[in-house]
Amino acid sequence: QRSEDPRRQDAHRRAGGRALCAGPCGRARRRSARRRRPGRSAAITDLRAARVEKAARAAADGKDPAWIDQALRLMATLSADSDQIPDVLGAVAGADGLRLHLNRPIPAPEPFTQQGKDWWLPATAAMPLASTDRDTALAPLPTLVTVAVTGSHTYLLDLERAGAIRVTGRGHEITPRHFLNHLVADLATNLWSDDLTVTLVGWGRQLLPLNPHRLNHLGTVAEANRLLQSWLAETEHTLAGHGGGDALTARVHDRDADAFVNPQVLLVDAQHTDDQDLAALPTHTHTLPATPAARCATAVVTTAQPGELSAQ
Repeated sequence: QRSEDPRRQDAHRRAGGRALCAGPCGRARRRSARRRRPGRSAAITDLRAARVEKAARAAADGKDPAWIDQALRLMATLSADSDQIPDVLGAVAGADGLRLHLNRPIPAPEPFTQQGKDWWLPATAAMPLASTDRDTALAPLPTLVTVAVTGSHTYLLDLERAGAIRVTGRGHEITPRHFLNHLVADLATNLWSDDLTVTLVGWGRQLLPLNPHRLNHLGTVAEANRLLQSWLAETEHTLAGHGGGDALTARVHDRDADAFVNPQVLLVDAQHTDDQDLAALPTHTHTLPATPAARCATAVVTTAQPGELSAQ
């Protein structure tokens, strides 16, 4: 049998490559490239972060985090063709299922059921694979974090929805810094924190190896103020150019991620800094109100200053 012309073989290979790029993998790569901010490379698998995540999840109570991740992506997929996006404040996950706490009641699509203002997804619900695929279904709540754990349930809060949070408390063994440490570990390993950047301001440089592709460090609050100002302006411009709405709406409705903005969380420990720029931080965080349709892909968590703790 006569061998095929080498030039024709090469043409077939090029055509096959174009077909592959046009498939799901190619779409995922193009979507990821559109999401990345200029100068940022694509994240790669980090072995240390994977080990930390495995150990943390193995010790956790409640529902498997991978199942929670699928449920959140399913919520986004089912809401993509609706003009009513679930305004999720937080969630409760357990072996029995996932409960999403909404700011206001809206009808829940199957397999979710509406219970008052909540959406409930039982653990036995069947989830279509295409609706939960991490390459095609964007995670809608990348800043959802654990804030409490009981013997049977995990309680989660959406930092982006809260906007600006101030952590107070007292105690020799448990301090607000411990809570910041927990947030770092949680956000560094969450499966649903797509393209999230967590910036530790003035502290925590030694924690960056948990996930170098997701964690960042700034030395001063002055740098954080400049970052926050430019980031909020960029986010507002991006969202306005795609018909308005907030960051959650962009994630749910924009399947090609053209209006996607990378979520950011700033963690500021005010107890160990005398930086005068701390007083200027509220001029930026006041634009992160805890009101509907206000998600702007940014959340700021600060601890109280030492004087404030002693006075409480």
